[in-house]
Amino acid sequence: MGAGTHPFASWAAQRVTDKERYATLIDRTQWWGRQMLIYGVHVHVGVEDRDKVLPLSRAMLTVFPHLQSLSASSPFWGGKDTGYASNRALLFQQLPTAGLPPQLEHWEQLEQYVGDMMHTGVIDQVDEVRWDIRPSPRFGTLEMRIADGAANVL
Repeated sequence: MGAGTHPFASWAAQRVTDKERYATLIDRTQWWGRQMLIYGVHVHVGVEDRDKVLPLSRAMLTVFPHLQSLSASSPFWGGKDTGYASNRALLFQQLPTAGLPPQLEHWEQLEQYVGDMMHTGVIDQVDEVRWDIRPSPRFGTLEMRIADGAANVL
């Protein structure tokens, strides 16, 4: 069984994966980053032309709430009913590089944003921008990180 959050585990009792990427995330985000006992589904859609990525991203924002509501499977946190269908989404948006993306019009705006984040030390590379809908230049995709982990296969 999976879900957007573990229904009763305590985040404080979990060990963080022993990888530099996660150690850096915890170092930068501290208390908020330590709570990320969450499970999301990432979907990559190939986009053959960079100029199409941002218009597609903006278009996805119009269906974002529908996709999130259809996948919501994280009402519990630490054994308590949060009253939210997707507590994972609320937890994740606490990270300074997560949440909904700004509605960028031109690729240069994205490059400027990423450059500013790198210059100020918030991130070291573009894939540390963890928006719910984000360009993934490494893969040539538009990545959707909207859905909670699926609670079952049906």
